Amino acid sequence: MRRWVIHKPGRGGLRLDKVPMPRPGSNNILLRVRAISLNARDLMMLDNGMGLPLTFPFVPDVDMAGVVEAVGKSVSRFRVGHWVISNSVPDWFDGKPAGTARQPSTAVTALKFTKCAR
Repeated sequence: MRRWVIHKPGRGGLRLDKVPMPRPGSNNILLRVRAISLNARDLMMLDNGMGLPLTFPFVPDVDMAGVVEAVGKSVSRFRVGHWVISNSVPDWFDGKPAGTARQPSTAVTALKFTKCAR
């Protein structure tokens, strides 16, 4: 899979890397990413780390939505096929746009879709 990775501070430190497909750990979920953006917070992380103690390489992601593809053995909140959105947490592991992502199950929120009358 491919993922955007910050290898060092500064915009020259952002690269699209090819990495092995992750497997979810006990409390993790594996997502098929359907939508993602690099927003202002991600750019601030890239420029100065926002004062957080970043360990490089670091994978930025604040805004992400996807479908659960696999769950770790200790995950009970989500099932394969659930739609979720990410929360802004420093525990994000890895992922790529229109690909897959591995995240702690506590770092996502379930989406509920409703039909809108026109």
